[in-house]
Amino acid sequence: GWPLAFCNLQLLELQTYLSRDCLHSVLYILKISPNLESLSLRISEHNYQKPPVYPFCEE
Repeated sequence: GWPLAFCNLQLLELQTYLSRDCLHSVLYILKISPNLESLSLRISEHNYQKPPVYPFCEE
C-alpha cells in the first residue's frame, strides 16, 4: 500500500496531553507532513494524571 502522508497539510491545530503516547503521535504527524508551515499545540491540563491512551502508528 501507499505510505500515509499529509502532503497538502499546511496548518495544524492540535489539543493533546503531555504524555509519551500523545507526543509520539504528534511527532509522527509532523514526520508525515512535509509541507506543514504552522503548528499550534494546546496542552490540556484536564485530568493530567490519567491522560487517555490512544493507539498510534509505528514504523
